[in-house]
Amino acid sequence: MEQRELKDILILQDEIKKKAKASSSKTYMNIYQFWPEEIMHKKVDYRLTNSSLVFAYKDEGGIYRMFFISYNVSDLEKELSCFPQGAILDYICKGENELEGVFLGGGFRQIASYTRKSINFLTEGKDFKRSHSEILDAYYDETVGEYATENDAEEITELLNNVFDKEVDHIPFVNEVREYAKKKWILVYRLAGKIRSLYIFQIQGRKFYSNFSYNSLPATVLYCLEKRAHMEVVNNYNVIMKYSWINTNNDRSLKRNILKYDGVYTYIYKKV
Repeated sequence: MEQRELKDILILQDEIKKKAKASSSKTYMNIYQFWPEEIMHKKVDYRLTNSSLVFAYKDEGGIYRMFFISYNVSDLEKELSCFPQGAILDYICKGENELEGVFLGGGFRQIASYTRKSINFLTEGKDFKRSHSEILDAYYDETVGEYATENDAEEITELLNNVFDKEVDHIPFVNEVREYAKKKWILVYRLAGKIRSLYIFQIQGRKFYSNFSYNSLPATVLYCLEKRAHMEVVNNYNVIMKYSWINTNNDRSLKRNILKYDGVYTYIYKKV
């Protein structure tokens, strides 16, 4: 296993893309995000062949996350098998997961899957829609809750880490939570000085992304937070899409979220 700084790995990624294009080959990858400038000098483990690049590093939560780009699935499977046990990789695709056999052959097993639900405001309107909304809407109060501040970041991060699974849920780190708070992307409700309900969302261009919901109080509290966020976002941002990722095993969340299934899935694998 070799190491390079992340900034150099991204150059290698571009080279694989060029080779794939030159050979008219389909590219497979799980690199979706833009990395912040502050981690560009981070050392990452990597393996490189003529047709594949696979790299990994430990994130702030201690999770060893893997990324790949390849236009040769047989080669990709071989390179994936070289990484250590415990490594985590995500793969987003629409419809059937055509790389399932590659991941299994590389020594991974699926540990979770998420389905995406979305709504197009241009065709469906901007009303707040949730299951049982006719019942809960009678209790809606736009004054319920408050926007989190940067000083709440540690408490929110601790709460998320206690409730969600850091291997599969991509829990934001404390500095990210501070940024969300600065942008007014977090609504919270306190009881006896403690955060007992919260709703975290993001604005990504013209998309409104529901990120995390947590509630230890009556359902009306979370309903108020989510509807308040929805109404303020659609009134203040020029968004056209709203979407959520929901664990396919979370029947309760799947039922209460009445956005439409759009056929996009995230599959999460762990090296065994």
